[in-house]
Amino acid sequence: MCEVFQEYKLCTCSDKIDKKKPYWVLNKGVPKKDERETSILGTLIYSEDEIIKEITEERLLQDLNSKNIFDFDYKPSENDILKLYDGRYHYHFIYSKLETDSKWKIFDKGPFSDEKHLFKLRQKKKGFIEGEI
Repeated sequence: MCEVFQEYKLCTCSDKIDKKKPYWVLNKGVPKKDERETSILGTLIYSEDEIIKEITEERLLQDLNSKNIFDFDYKPSENDILKLYDGRYHYHFIYSKLETDSKWKIFDKGPFSDEKHLFKLRQKKKGFIEGEI
């Protein structure tokens, strides 16, 4: 059993994941050679639910960059892609290595920046979320 760190912990499992309950998936993103960028400008109007989701997303990002929230010893590598589902919302993060900094960033999954178009995904680990996000 996974030991909960403060409020939540990302626990590994080898069983099939119940995607109706909170879960996570860690993938290695291998950039595709034919990468095309599309930009669209527009205005977002946030509902109260979207604001709550954004606050949670920022807190998850801060946790990813400041402590190990996994139940195993994990050192992220470039283009690791983490997908979290809290039972209500999906969150996507990518680990980026830059010359001056290496850290997790929010991975924008808008309709024109879907990771399936940017990366081939190779699953590294998966599991359930113990505790509340």
